[in-house]
Amino acid sequence: AFYLGSMGVCIGGLKKSMSSPILNAVNRNGLVMFLIANLMTGIVNLSMNTLEANDNVSVTVLFGYLCAVGLIALLLDKVLNVTLRLG
Repeated sequence: AFYLGSMGVCIGGLKKSMSSPILNAVNRNGLVMFLIANLMTGIVNLSMNTLEANDNVSVTVLFGYLCAVGLIALLLDKVLNVTLRLG
């Protein structure tokens, strides 16, 4: 059997997910990750003058922000195995 779709791939009866682990982790805790990312944005905006930052500083902050959000999502999903829901 051969199946190639947007949700997964099935070759010889074995189905594997084609999405990344980080995407799955963010989707599992979407609202919480959104709130964490917004809090991190506020912390960055309060801690530095973003309008006067040069290109190197801006790229470094963005890279650190990206890594932190991905790491928190993976930590919640893979290590702690939790799904946080509000409400």
